Amino acid sequence: MRGRGTSRIMISYTFIMQINVLLALLLGFCASIPVFAQPYQVGRFPMHVGRTCSAADGLPEGAALGIGLSPDGILLAHFAEGTYAFERVRWVRQPVTPPVEYALARDARPISAHALATIPVEPVTVHAQDAVGGIWVGTPQGAAYYVNGEWRYRQGRRWLPHDQVLDLRVDRDGHALFLTPDGLGLIERRVTSLAEKAAFYEEEIDKRHRRTEYEYVLEVSLKQPGDVSAWEQHDSDNDGLWTGMYGAAQCFAYGATKNTKAKERATKALRALGFLSEVTQGGSHPAPPGFPARSILPSEGRDPNMGDSPERDRRTRAERDGKWKLLTPRWPKSADGKWYWKTDTSSDELDGHYFLYGLYYDLVAETDAEREEVRRIVRRVTDHLLANDYALVDHDGTKTRWGVFGPNDINLDPSWWVERGLNSLSMLTYLRVAQHITGDARYGAAADTLIEKHGYNNNLMFPKNTPGVGGGIKVTTRWPS
Repeated sequence: MRGRGTSRIMISYTFIMQINVLLALLLGFCASIPVFAQPYQVGRFPMHVGRTCSAADGLPEGAALGIGLSPDGILLAHFAEGTYAFERVRWVRQPVTPPVEYALARDARPISAHALATIPVEPVTVHAQDAVGGIWVGTPQGAAYYVNGEWRYRQGRRWLPHDQVLDLRVDRDGHALFLTPDGLGLIERRVTSLAEKAAFYEEEIDKRHRRTEYEYVLEVSLKQPGDVSAWEQHDSDNDGLWTGMYGAAQCFAYGATKNTKAKERATKALRALGFLSEVTQGGSHPAPPGFPARSILPSEGRDPNMGDSPERDRRTRAERDGKWKLLTPRWPKSADGKWYWKTDTSSDELDGHYFLYGLYYDLVAETDAEREEVRRIVRRVTDHLLANDYALVDHDGTKTRWGVFGPNDINLDPSWWVERGLNSLSMLTYLRVAQHITGDARYGAAADTLIEKHGYNNNLMFPKNTPGVGGGIKVTTRWPS
């Protein structure tokens, strides 16, 4: 979920994850490997659940003056109205202010050399250790938790009311309380199992995150950060990507458990992605066959072209991206008039599509009819790529801004050098997945041509690096001299 400043409970998807997904597919994940022949016993493990503390949790309105711990290890928050203690699930006002030290948390125990060398973000302003030996640190760019030799980064409104951590405390149960300029954030430590954790997120998704009759799964906007009682659904640029990733998770669930509910969810996601390459056909602005839309909106609602207008496109090209595509309309109507569909589909959308295609075919499809349903969708989209020089081509007959994978672009146009490795990997993946699912040798031959004549295998030696936590490049406020 996200508040007005963007807070997400949905999947955070980085380019590193993108590369892992594509490599898994390319290297034969979809080659009928007995993935679940040796079940991995996980048992019970701790998980973090973050939320913003508010009046709904028993706190008064207004800003906290400080946080602390009681002598017996209970979290305390001090307000002008008095002191409140966190008692399992709610904050309770204390009749008498307990003795508490409100100095900043700077645990006397040293942080290990390995933790300091691998810390994801700096500088550390406050830190505290929990009962199991883990270390919480607060920084101007979020919080992080170090345990068993690994850091877990907790940043943004997904976890905290504000990135700047002013102070923190950890109670006897491992719950961490953070004081920020925008209020108190609580990250609870819960011991759970994989099944319980999945059930928790499924319940959250079922409550808020299924959009339209096709049930696209993506984030929602909270009217107030931390208050999940009121939310708004909306489209995104990546309805296909997020729904594909969700559907892939359901494929894994069905492969591991044979739970029929997981199969129903995976099938719903597959059909939602399939509709994206159907809705673009016909109407006053039809796309070439097989072109998948980014997203859809019901036509009885607002007209999205009022916001995604030619004026906005021109401004974006002038101010942010000199290659930004000028396209009118950005949201054509479907042939039956029921839907607006979003144009200018990008490469990461296709990654989510093909990830689901391969997993559904291998782990979920059990009948000839189910396998043929996947084949139809895969042929439609892959044939579009082959017919258009390995690119996504929109209703105006030109390539989309980021759906470009052909050698004339990524090998010969210097402006595509950053995407060269990743887009080569993407296209080889799409073609191998299509070959595996359909059995059509054309797709394998196309992949072989890209490797043998255009060096796409060599392009993989130069992956796309992204700065920041999750991208493999450390974020720091200290610059080398």
